[in-house]
Amino acid sequence: MTIENKESILRRIQKLLAIAGDDRADPNEAAAAAGMAEKVMRKYQIDHAELIMTSLKQGNDLGTEDVIASAKTNGTKVKQVPAWAGWIAVAVSKFNECSASIVTTASGEKAVRFYGFTEDVKLASWTFSYLVATTNRLVTAYKATEDYAHGGRAVLNSYRQGVATGIVKALKELIQKKAQETKASPAGSALVVAKAQAIAEAYGNHPTRRAKVNINRESGAFAAGVQDGRAVDVGRRAVTGGTSSTLRLA
Repeated sequence: MTIENKESILRRIQKLLAIAGDDRADPNEAAAAAGMAEKVMRKYQIDHAELIMTSLKQGNDLGTEDVIASAKTNGTKVKQVPAWAGWIAVAVSKFNECSASIVTTASGEKAVRFYGFTEDVKLASWTFSYLVATTNRLVTAYKATEDYAHGGRAVLNSYRQGVATGIVKALKELIQKKAQETKASPAGSALVVAKAQAIAEAYGNHPTRRAKVNINRESGAFAAGVQDGRAVDVGRRAVTGGTSSTLRLA
């Protein structure tokens, strides 16, 4: 592939990412753009694996991005990343071949920081922001149910945990599918290893594990949340059935 074609592909990815991250864009349009960016990015990386690996070994094309994740709507500082958001962050980082950890920002808020190949980090950051916003939107809608009217905050917490669990289940399926596709490509497999090594050398190891919290898996609200979470099309970054509301971090 010529340099001109390579630059053209990178510009296309950048334009798609710009649409995906634009708060003014229609949610479904932004979702489709992000999904296409991930597909274009994956093919680009496999086609240019040797070039990318050389750059990574030199310590280039690495970066980080912080995302504040919360269900708060009152504008107060986020003092901790909720466990359910952490579950999603771990799955998103694995899908995008990044690393993630919880950090304290310059403003004193807690955030999820993604580390890795620059374009992977961009995709991970936007996807995570989108999924947190989608979780918050679904939880807000659940407040209109009879279940919430009778059970209050406890029911709402169970539903939120269910949504996050459903989203993680859907992401795990995509991770497994992507891993199978990568194994079929020697260049793709080598690139995955090179990325992990570059991240460890530049930022150190950031072991990720699911935070343990009490979950009432027998709750009807939790089951409803899992069902709604699995309905989030994390492959296209859109919700099945679509929405007309603007999606944003609370």
